[in-house]
Amino acid sequence: LLISRLNLSWINFHPLFLVWPSALLRVLKHLLPLASNSDALVHLYTSSQTKGFHLQIHPDGRVDGSPPRTVDSALIIKAVSAGHVRITGVKSKLNLCMDRNGHLFGSSSFSEEDCVFKHTLLENAFNVYESRTHRFLVSLGRVKKSLLPNRNVSYFSQFLTRRNEIPLSEFSATRPREEEIFDNYFEPCVGISSGGVPEGSPGEAGIDPCFPTGE
Repeated sequence: LLISRLNLSWINFHPLFLVWPSALLRVLKHLLPLASNSDALVHLYTSSQTKGFHLQIHPDGRVDGSPPRTVDSALIIKAVSAGHVRITGVKSKLNLCMDRNGHLFGSSSFSEEDCVFKHTLLENAFNVYESRTHRFLVSLGRVKKSLLPNRNVSYFSQFLTRRNEIPLSEFSATRPREEEIFDNYFEPCVGISSGGVPEGSPGEAGIDPCFPTGE
């Protein structure tokens, strides 16, 4: 289904694939949906024009975002039915779930009502995940919205799937690994929780300084 929605006509004319058919197979392997039963470890990355985060599920059930990939942002996305997926934290072993108000949380028990999401691939190649029951999009933004026809999807509801590059041995460590070091850089919104306002960062007129209005 994913391949059928992509323009792969260039493959027929690229000399690399005429000489080495195995190279084509490797490319197609990366294009196949990761929302399958392959148990591939991935990270869901979302960003605005100024900042980006990986969705994390903590062992205590909190769901938030981290700029670098961490062991808490490593996820397994598995299909439960056609077009619907279950998202599980590798480190926490908790299911990503949503309540009726659109707030995200991690749960050790799997619920068809709260923990199944409809996966949609947008025309811009980003992924969105909509609660099958509550109809809100999975989002790290403050405002919870549904997926509506002919309406723009907010920044922090659109995700790119990134393959895991954290060694499996680090998943037994007590502290998460940061894959990047930000020299001379301060990000006041690191570790934001889904829909939460960072402490010590009050916004004017109640506006979340980390998530501008509409995100």
